[in-house]
Amino acid sequence: MNQKVLTLTSYSVYFLIGVIGLIFAPALPQMIEDFGITLAAAGAIFPAKFIGSFAGAFAGGVLSDRLGRKPVVLWGCLLQAAGMALIPSSASWWLVLALFVLIGLGGGFVNTALNALISEVNSHRRGAAMNTLHGIYGVGSLVGPVIVGFVLSQAVSWQTVFRGAAVLWAIFAAIAAVQSYPQVTRKPVHSGEPETSTSMGRVLLHPIFLLLFLVSFIYNGAATGLVGWINTYMDSLNFSLLLGSSMVSLFYLGLTVGRFTCRVYADRVGFSRIILLCALGSAVSYPLAAFASHPAAIASGVFFAGLFFSGLHPTGLAYANTLFPTAAGTTTGLLSMAMSLGATIVPWLIGLLAQWGGFQWGLGLGVILVVGLVAVAVRLLVLERAGQESAREIAG
Repeated sequence: MNQKVLTLTSYSVYFLIGVIGLIFAPALPQMIEDFGITLAAAGAIFPAKFIGSFAGAFAGGVLSDRLGRKPVVLWGCLLQAAGMALIPSSASWWLVLALFVLIGLGGGFVNTALNALISEVNSHRRGAAMNTLHGIYGVGSLVGPVIVGFVLSQAVSWQTVFRGAAVLWAIFAAIAAVQSYPQVTRKPVHSGEPETSTSMGRVLLHPIFLLLFLVSFIYNGAATGLVGWINTYMDSLNFSLLLGSSMVSLFYLGLTVGRFTCRVYADRVGFSRIILLCALGSAVSYPLAAFASHPAAIASGVFFAGLFFSGLHPTGLAYANTLFPTAAGTTTGLLSMAMSLGATIVPWLIGLLAQWGGFQWGLGLGVILVVGLVAVAVRLLVLERAGQESAREIAG
């Protein structure tokens, strides 16, 4: 019963992460006006949050394996509550940026520990559980900007929105404090091959894990590049702002539908096959979003890119946690770091290429990456089958 409560609570927190993960985006125009800052200064929020998230994913994974999931989830909730509560009363933009680092750190803690927790309490159906968790995040991301935008449109200040988010994080911290969490498994668990060590070095040197790292890097890099630049790309084609904004919603709609679909099939079909199917679909749909000129064709490409991107990271997490069940926090943290790196490097390169040769050159980088993703997925399936053959030979 407690496992069901833990799962439901984790799903609720992940929905909240989706809803307020980009809370600053609709609030940013008011913040720029109140602080009297330039667009360049306002844009510093993004690297500030990334620095915190990157550090939080790494530290949160290691700490949750050593100390347990509960303290890391609790610390993450409290850090985000503190950051959200302090920003509205900050007089300096530099202090706001420092607090966004703190919020990112807390987010990295919560994300990593919750993913590891859900994997552990649903070890019999990791693929379904991880895709459900990230599907719920997709629902939050889909409705979050609408909710925050509506609240701000009702003459509610951005400070009130941040304070409301702080209250929500404080509530979840209180819930985490009173819940009982399962003990972290410390003895080796056999899963296809004997796990004699769960050190970070062993994880990083595992050939399948390295491929899963690439899957997460490529997925989030190409996805963030598409979502981050699609509005500007549509504007360059002289389409309306509303049409450009709707593309982001279409992407997250596809992402959400895809994750709930993968929930049904991931464990049944197999992790590597799901990743390959998602990679193939991405390689077909992403070029349509990048190179088409008609809005309906672009919309189809964006929706199906989200649909096929959906299962890559959650299924990769389930696969990695199955390989290293005693190091779920470490593997989750490392794959979260891969996501952060992809989201930082690839959109920046797309912008550089777009400035040099136009958006089709820029988004063409995403096309190259998703084609490479197919090669990574094929290699993953080959390595898995080779490992299965070796195991059968040893057993026979």
